[in-house]
Amino acid sequence: MVAESIADPLTTIINNCIRKYNFPEAWKDARISPIPKVDQLKSEEHFHPISVIPTPSKLFEKLVLFQMTIL
Repeated sequence: MVAESIADPLTTIINNCIRKYNFPEAWKDARISPIPKVDQLKSEEHFHPISVIPTPSKLFEKLVLFQMTIL
């Protein structure tokens, strides 16, 4: 439902970023979450970090890759 509402503004933002060779700073921030490797957690070494980056960042990355490889 939301896709139709945000498609045009997001397209404009991404196209401007590409034109200006600019990647928004806010899209570079990732949230790092520790995910347990084993059932019984004894120390920090039983976790591995997983980074969660903003969705527009991944979309931007995929669109640029598509343009570079297909077009």
